[in-house]
Amino acid sequence: MLKQRLTSSMNNLRQYSDFIFINALMAMVWATRYFLYFPDTPYEWIQSSYTVAAVIGHFALLTILLALPLLLFLALPKKVFGVLSSIWFILAWSLLVIDSTVYEFYRFHINMAILQMFAAGQVIEIPLVAWLALVCVLLVGVGLQYTLWGFIDKHRARFKRLTKYGWVSIFVCIVYSQGISIWANATGYQKVKVVDLYLPLYHPTTANSLLSDWGWIDLQALQQKQAQAPQIKTKLAYPVRPLVVQPPQHKTNIILILIDSWRIDSLSQEVMPNLYKASQQGISFANHISSGNATRMGTFGLFYGLPGPYWKPILANKKPTLLLDSLQQQGYQLGIFASAQLAYPEFSQTIFAGVENLRMGSNGATPAIRDQQVLQDWQRWYSQQNNRHHFSFLFFDSLHGYDFPDDYQHKFEPMSDANSPFNRGPDVDSTPLKNRYYTAAHYVDNLIAQVFDTLRQQDKFADSLIIVTGDHGEAFNDYGKNYWGHGSNFTPVQTRVPFIVLGKHAQQLQQTSKQLTSHYDLVPSIMQQFLGVTNDPKDYSIGQNLFTKGDDRQWNFVTDYNNYGLVDDEGAFSINVSGLYRHYDNQHQPQSDKKLDSKKMAYIMEVMSRFQAKEK
Repeated sequence: MLKQRLTSSMNNLRQYSDFIFINALMAMVWATRYFLYFPDTPYEWIQSSYTVAAVIGHFALLTILLALPLLLFLALPKKVFGVLSSIWFILAWSLLVIDSTVYEFYRFHINMAILQMFAAGQVIEIPLVAWLALVCVLLVGVGLQYTLWGFIDKHRARFKRLTKYGWVSIFVCIVYSQGISIWANATGYQKVKVVDLYLPLYHPTTANSLLSDWGWIDLQALQQKQAQAPQIKTKLAYPVRPLVVQPPQHKTNIILILIDSWRIDSLSQEVMPNLYKASQQGISFANHISSGNATRMGTFGLFYGLPGPYWKPILANKKPTLLLDSLQQQGYQLGIFASAQLAYPEFSQTIFAGVENLRMGSNGATPAIRDQQVLQDWQRWYSQQNNRHHFSFLFFDSLHGYDFPDDYQHKFEPMSDANSPFNRGPDVDSTPLKNRYYTAAHYVDNLIAQVFDTLRQQDKFADSLIIVTGDHGEAFNDYGKNYWGHGSNFTPVQTRVPFIVLGKHAQQLQQTSKQLTSHYDLVPSIMQQFLGVTNDPKDYSIGQNLFTKGDDRQWNFVTDYNNYGLVDDEGAFSINVSGLYRHYDNQHQPQSDKKLDSKKMAYIMEVMSRFQAKEK
């Protein structure tokens, strides 16, 4: 009996292997639909061969992964196993067809959240007749799949050679595509990297860090090469409509100060006295949410007014922000002063891609030393501007490293010796590490006070627009769940940051400090109020102009490196890359009774597709 079952299982496995192979071939052909929307750029043989190899290798691997669960049922009778395989694969085909259709209209790939909303009729209402038609189509599909199963059974000998050489060819394509991906990322060959955006669930191999450690590539030289490479024509609709500009007669100097990892409770009289005093004199938005819980997405949303899912296409096309483009077109001098390197995250290829002679970062062994250099370099640059209108950006990093000079007075005790993983844990008292963080905040506060002093000495403080904010917050196991630092969830300590507007223009702000504001609001506020852009902000941002009376925002779109979510006063919906979501309260406690309703889901789909070009 056991021998008979083993024989039956092996026969099913051989036939199933051929069945998988034919379905993989059909999926590869169907996948060509995604490239109907490819950028209008001349094909080169490397890009073309990579595209073919990536499609073959990726969809073969997806098909194999999909097929693995059915291996548990190999002992079933051949016909029963064939019916089960046919049903399983037609369901998978349904997902592929739906995904390619969604991509056609929205330019993003489906996930579980979208599927659930469609199935529940919350995005579009699906009448009963449509459901019946869908069931009929699925039944026909199952019948066709089972016909294929029977055809393979009758012509097993013909398929033996085909699948043998076919699987070898697929393996070669996988090795080739992954090898080209490693080479393209190591050499900055942009046309290969663009291909990756069009395939669902595709994450090719990269090895830049390893190659750099081996001394085979120079990461700094690579960044410079990428910055100088010609830009690929983008399929992004950014802006949705061409900007209409009526340049103002009187220009305003703009100073944007960004503090890495700025926790909202550190804006206090005790911790940051200078900024606290300034916030009382200007406008401080107490209910402000970053666009992300880590530096990449927090800074990206601030400068673009776009949510995180646009990061990859923006990076692939090296599309600079419209904000800096508009400033330069109106004759503003740009002074970019960052403590950390702008190579990673790749801000030199995104936000500042259009800035000539870009200062890539600061020199120094510690964040505190580099921040001091940011201040000194900015002061030197600012003194040379005379009557030229300018935009300056200062990005301080000491708070991110919990760092300050060795001789800096310890403002808070007890204090840990360093920002070390050994100072963290589920049962570790956070007070010493938090005190170190607060002392670093006090140090940064003194540096920013010197920026204010420089402006006042030149009698420029009152007439300038000065904005001080953070890229994201910082956690200290606040809710007893062992979350430290940032980038791990969408709780208030990681996503809510101070947002302070100073200068005489602050009094013109129309939205109140209690309203829910967002990093996305910076771009439309400056573009409309100070650069004379007359377009509706929806043409280039998902934010609102803080200088006009806008709609009361109910939630904010936030992103980390892999997930995205909606944050409101009650907590956050956290949605992973597969679309599975869960609601957490403000202490990161799961709330099973909270569901994504049609209004929220429609908002997510709209903002994720608004700036994707729809024409073929």
